[in-house]
Order: sequence, then C-alpha cells, then structure tokens
Amino acid sequence: MGLYKMRTEFGHQMKWLLIIIAGGFLVGGLYVFTGFGGGPSMRQGGASPSDVIATVGGMDVTRGEFETAWERELNVLTDQQGVHSTLQQAQRRAQLFQSLIEDRVILAIAKELGVEVPDSEVRRKVDELVATGLRDARASAMGKMSASQEKIDPRYDREYEKVLRDAGSSVRQVEDSIRQRISEDGIRSQLARERIESAIRQRVGAVSAGDVADSYKVYTVRQIVIPKGTMPTDQLRARVEKIVSKARAGGDFAALAKEYSEDKGKAGPRIISFDRVLGAWMMTMRGGAQYAPIVKSSLDIWNQVSKLKPGEVGTPMETDQAVYILKVESVTSKPPAKSDKKAQDQRKAEIEAVRVWAETLNVEQQVRKRLAIDVKDPECRGYWELVQLGQSVTNPAQVKAALGRAKASFEKAIAQNPNNPYATTMLAMVLVQTGNSKQALAQLAHLLESPDSRADGADLRIMFGDLLLQSSKEYQAAKKPDKAAEAKEAAVKQYVKASDFARLDPGPHVQLIDKFKQIGRPDLVAKEKQWMADFEAKRKAIEAERAKSGGAPMPAPRPAPVGP
Repeated sequence: MGLYKMRTEFGHQMKWLLIIIAGGFLVGGLYVFTGFGGGPSMRQGGASPSDVIATVGGMDVTRGEFETAWERELNVLTDQQGVHSTLQQAQRRAQLFQSLIEDRVILAIAKELGVEVPDSEVRRKVDELVATGLRDARASAMGKMSASQEKIDPRYDREYEKVLRDAGSSVRQVEDSIRQRISEDGIRSQLARERIESAIRQRVGAVSAGDVADSYKVYTVRQIVIPKGTMPTDQLRARVEKIVSKARAGGDFAALAKEYSEDKGKAGPRIISFDRVLGAWMMTMRGGAQYAPIVKSSLDIWNQVSKLKPGEVGTPMETDQAVYILKVESVTSKPPAKSDKKAQDQRKAEIEAVRVWAETLNVEQQVRKRLAIDVKDPECRGYWELVQLGQSVTNPAQVKAALGRAKASFEKAIAQNPNNPYATTMLAMVLVQTGNSKQALAQLAHLLESPDSRADGADLRIMFGDLLLQSSKEYQAAKKPDKAAEAKEAAVKQYVKASDFARLDPGPHVQLIDKFKQIGRPDLVAKEKQWMADFEAKRKAIEAERAKSGGAPMPAPRPAPVGP
C-alpha cells in the first residue's frame, strides 16, 4: 500500500480522534501551548507518589500542577471564549496534559543538544511578562490614557494605584496575581524551544545554490512495495535482497514489480519532487501534525531519490507498513520561469525549514526512544494513548491496540470517579470510533441525562441523537416498529436539546436543518431556518456597526464537524 493510500483510507477513519493531536505537540514543528500552567518539577522527595500523575525521565507531573493549570484554562474557556461543550473541554484538557508532558520532553531534548537556559534569562523573561500583564491590566481598568501616562511603569502610576485602591485592590496584588500565573519552568521550556531551533539550524548548515537548483529536479520513479507481516522477517529480508540484486543486475524492474510488488506494478511510474514534499510539509504545519510520520517518509524518499541517477536502484527503505525498493527512470529539471534573488532566497528558506523540521524530528525520536514516560493517572493515560495515535496513523493494528488501551484507561478512571465528565465523554468517543454503538449510547445517556449530570454540548447531543437514530433503523430492520419509533423520538429530543444549547453557535443549527429533513420534521426544519435567519440578521447588523468603527467583520457561519 502506498503512503498516499494509507493516509487517505485510514486517516479518514480517525477524523475526530485526531482533533486532539492535530493542534500539534510535535516537537519537530516547535509548537507551543499558550496556556499558563505549571512547569516541570524535579521531585527530590517533594511530591508524594500519589500526587504524581506522570513521570518523564526524572521529572514529575503532579496532580496539583495539572488541576491548577486546568482550573485556569477552564476559566478562560468558559468566561472568555464561551466554550461550554464538555467534548471541547475534554479535548482541551487532553491538550493541556500533553503540553505538560511536552515541556519535559523539550528539556530532555535541550539536554541532548547541550542547550542550556540560565536562571537569569528565565527571570528576565518572567519580569517581561509581568510588566506586559500589568500594562494590559491597567489599560483594562483605566481605558484610554494619555501618551505620557502609557510610558509610566504601572508599578509607579499613582492614578492607576488610586483606581485599584478604590476597587479594594492594589498594584502589588495585581502583580502577584500575574506572577502566580507564570511558571518559571514553563518559561524555561519555551526558551529551550527557541534555543533548540537555533542549535538544529547550525547542525543542518547553510543551503547552497546547488541545493536550490537540485530542488527543482523532478524524478520519474518506479517502486516495488513488499508489505510487512506477510512473511517472517528473515524471509522478507532475503526476498528484498533477491529483488534488489536482480534489479541492479539489469533485470526488468517493471517485470519484477509485477511479480513481487503488492500492487503488481499497476501503479506505474511515480513522480517524486521536492515541491510535493514541501506541499505535504506545509499541510502538516497548518495543523495536520498527525501526518508528520508520512511526510517524514516522503522526505526520506526524496533524499534518497535525489542522490540517484537514471537507471540506479536505491537502498531498500522501511516504513512500519512495508519495504520500498525504488528505481529512478528519468530526471528533468523544472526551475520556475522567474528566478530572481528574492525567489532564490525564498527557496533557500523553504529548504532550510524542511531540513530543520526533519532533523528536529530525528532528534526528538532519538530522545523519546530513551526517555521513560510513565502516565500513572488513568484519565490522563487515556489522553496519552489517543495522542500516540498520531505516531501510528498508518498502522491500523497499532491504532486498534491504542484505542483498546485508551478504552481501558477511561473505564478505570470512571470506576474511580463515576461522575468524571471528561473521562466519560472520551470513553464514549472511543466506543463510537470502535463501533461499539450500544455501549456508547449507554455512556452518553449517563453523561447527558443522569440526574447528577454536569455535562452538555450541542456536539454531544447531536452525536447522541445520531446513535439513537441508528438504533431506530436497526429496530426497524428487526421488525420492532414500537422500539424504532421510541428511539426515533428520543433522537429528535436530543436534536432539539442540541438546538437549545447552541444559542450563539450557528454550526449545529446548520447540521440540524439537514437532520430534521432526513427524519421528516418540516416544522423543526422551519424553526432552525428561522434561527439561522435571525442570527444572520444580527451578524450583519453587528458587522455594519463594526465597519463604521473600523473593526474587522464577523466571520460567516460555518458548520462544525460533529457526530460519529
């Protein structure tokens, strides 16, 4: 199976699960979690084992650190961003935990590269953030200020002090509050990221004019794909060596592909170019971090092919799925029509960026292989297993195993705390993804309809309704009309609740119009259309007001992907 086919066929099945990791915690992309949380703690007899929810090398992640960071993040989500969906909150909670793990991984990578971040630099950065926070707090409290007042350090601004004193506070209290939200170790991790990138750039070296010229070459390549798992390893190795020997001895490569390749050579010649690698890499940078292993494999293929001459057969390349044998048939150079200094510099920057990314990924993988990561808390373990899917998206067997481990972890978390809405939400998602619809229904019913439920969300309600509608069809097929009607009515109720929940979000309403059409409820279709019309009228009115004041227009409504 080719890399593209593996990505499109299997990656499509992982649609919602990869939301968790698509935000990107891959060190190779140097992504940064923007929330304020705790930083890496080196436990030397400090935190008790029961307080430790994970360890990364010699560094602990404590429960207090995680929950304190989550409380702050949740306040931002609900109060500032208006995110009240339990599913979206669970996804952000998973991201927060992963960010704490990645902070420690970053420090391990920094150590590997000999990168150090002095305490003095950390303190300086913290002071900068405190100063910025104070200026923002003053602007929020006092509104428009004169140019001269803006230049005054808020700590010595008497007018600001008076405003705060009248409100029962003080500059010192505001400063302490801001400082408490900043983790020195978190800052250390961020500064380490920046220094890691600099160290990697030095390791990669400068891009030459020859590198730029070579990047415009386009190779026509034939491949033989020998899938793994179809024979013992020794037998596979012997077969690969036999094929390579025949090919290099002048054997007909197309005939060898027809005899030995998984696709029997039907795919024909492939086009390999740096531009294709660059396009895939840019997709990864825009949020497709789960495809990084595939992009890395594509880059490895390019690196090998670009060193071959027409007629040469490359060294066999292994992925987790198969062994690839490549032969270059032809090579042509296709430089751009316009190739001035600006274009050349841009190309150099692109080549360097891809090389830095790939080398960073290599270093990260080497460090991770040696780095012991132990996630002890079952809820967090479930999140961890789902995040690992990004590293095995092309391997269905590994994904199935990871989903099984995630399921077991969330079940354990729920056994410890039956009212944990986040673990229950994620367990329901895993059950949907693995085709356990009945179990997913039970979890969603408990999550959304139990007397002590603390969970909600239009996305969850729509998913619940979809599963109920699916069960209605199954009852109908089993000739149980009463049960089918009951399940269908229950689905309608969930859709209506989803509509009620989504008071400010047009996405669910767009979906509900289609769902009510499918189940034959024109009355509810009309209600949703009226909601959309009212929303659009309000949006245009607000947009007109913003245009008058020079503000940016509101985005048009877009449907949000939810449901199994």
